[in-house]
Amino acid sequence: MDERVIQALIKWPQVPECRGWLAIDARGQWRMRNEYAQEHHLAGDIIHQRHLIEYIERNRCYDWATQEWFFQNGPQKVYLSISYTPFVARLFNQTLTSTCGNPLEPIECYMDEEGHIIFQCESLIQVAKAGDFLKEKHRFWAKLHDADLEEFSRIAEINTGCGLLGEVQLKNKKIAIEQTRMTDIKAQPGLLPSSRNS
Repeated sequence: MDERVIQALIKWPQVPECRGWLAIDARGQWRMRNEYAQEHHLAGDIIHQRHLIEYIERNRCYDWATQEWFFQNGPQKVYLSISYTPFVARLFNQTLTSTCGNPLEPIECYMDEEGHIIFQCESLIQVAKAGDFLKEKHRFWAKLHDADLEEFSRIAEINTGCGLLGEVQLKNKKIAIEQTRMTDIKAQPGLLPSSRNS
């Protein structure tokens, strides 16, 4: 969390929260959704300014009480609209990172009915608990970026029979590829139950 954000929270602690205006799509692109986009259920305009994207990602946080992700924009909480998964993973040299380059530890791997690759990942994230911002390690879903599917297919062995779909060889770890459904992934947009300890 940026220091200026912390200072703004101290100075203006009662700023109303904001919902519907900021979204992350299935490709990991941040989008601004004005009133027209919200009313007409549109994706919104892609945010291209790199410094703004970095600011959002540095100050993204998980609300332990509401079980939602938000961006702390100065003194204001801006809750996120999530198209599919809360994070999008990039794959390079058999290693997973977030779109802003933070390391992601892959735990499980799934393929949904549309061929998307989704990892259950573990990483340090910011968590808001009882007025405090804490750095904690938790698990969550991260969809593999479409641009990295070719690299994934190079290091994966896919089976066409029943049961497991195959295996993928990541850095020092081989992970089974299992089947899932988009509805099951979307049903858990926050932290995964296995990691929600108090």
